[in-house]
Amino acid sequence: MGTRGLLGLIIKAQRHGFYNHFDSYPSGLGNAIVKFLQGLSNEDCAKMKNLVEEITWVNEDSLPTPELQKKYSEAGFSNLQVSNQTLEDWYCLLHKLQNGKVLLAIQNGQVKHLTDKVDFLKDGLFCEWAYFIDFEIQKLEIWKAGEMIDVATFSKVTQDGDSYMAELEKRTQEEE
Repeated sequence: MGTRGLLGLIIKAQRHGFYNHFDSYPSGLGNAIVKFLQGLSNEDCAKMKNLVEEITWVNEDSLPTPELQKKYSEAGFSNLQVSNQTLEDWYCLLHKLQNGKVLLAIQNGQVKHLTDKVDFLKDGLFCEWAYFIDFEIQKLEIWKAGEMIDVATFSKVTQDGDSYMAELEKRTQEEE
């Protein structure tokens, strides 16, 4: 079983979360987020703020239209080896966007729909790690088992790089 979590976005003070099935710990998904943030200029952050505001957050039980199924499967985001094994399942349709890949797809304008699993955050047993990115105020929140354990500015995270997540992971392991 993987280390499950969320890659979340804070949009106009409201949280949304995209499910991540494995490697959600800081040295996995956390580092992927840091690497993405390190590649952004202030101008890029402003662009990302606008792009995330355009995302349509869907319920995982809703059906994607045939047009969206075609669009996202042709973009290479789908995986028919998981879950219901059909493009009518949002999880299958967007599966390959996990592990931080969704951020680049948003930046490139390739994805405009995401499943909102923010309620998974409340499941501290199964949602082991969550990261909420706020492009408006340029902050990153880190959550472990349903509790916020750190908030850092983009400048802090990008300056410290991989060592930021390594220290965070080490600190949480020592506390266990």
